[in-house]
Amino acid sequence: MYLRVRENPLTVLYGQSGLGKTSLLGAGLIPKLRVEGFRPVLLRLRYESQDPPLLEQARQALARAVGGEAVGLPPGWGTVGSLWELLHHAALRPQGLAVAPPVLVVNQFEEVFTLGQSPQRRAETAALFEELADMVEDRVPAALQARLRQDRRAVRDYDRGPSPLRLVLALREDFLSHLEAWSKPMPALMERRRGRSAGRSCASTTGWSGMRF
Repeated sequence: MYLRVRENPLTVLYGQSGLGKTSLLGAGLIPKLRVEGFRPVLLRLRYESQDPPLLEQARQALARAVGGEAVGLPPGWGTVGSLWELLHHAALRPQGLAVAPPVLVVNQFEEVFTLGQSPQRRAETAALFEELADMVEDRVPAALQARLRQDRRAVRDYDRGPSPLRLVLALREDFLSHLEAWSKPMPALMERRRGRSAGRSCASTTGWSGMRF
């Protein structure tokens, strides 16, 4: 699984409930990533009314990944609009991302299709997935594209090299079809996928890797 995360911007780990996906991530994958010089962070989104917006939770998790034990957001991150910009803005992104890439590991991702569909969270869920899709596809967000059309000089503020981020989504297998239904903003979910294989073997592609556990 580490090799697949290393080589692909998106890895999807799916399997039946109770088989140990969380243990595999926490006791296996994340320690291995750290040993190999990556910056992994484990995120389980929270949906209670007092919890921050989902995008803010993702931003804070990414800040923990690149900032280690530092408290709060890196300088300037509070003023940047999207997750993609955090990793591509030449002046604001942390140093050394290419050498030590961040890995955002979102566990129990099936909850976005249940708890994330409540009236107060539905719009947040859609916005979060759009931003995750921009990072996986390494696509300039639509709002930023509009700003750059108005101010061509601002293009120089961004590095358009490959995104360093790796995204890992872990979810129950019975919600895999829900995830694939979101392939319009994230074409990698369908266009680059060859298919699934049985048992513990893996189905990998050029753009993302799916692992059945």
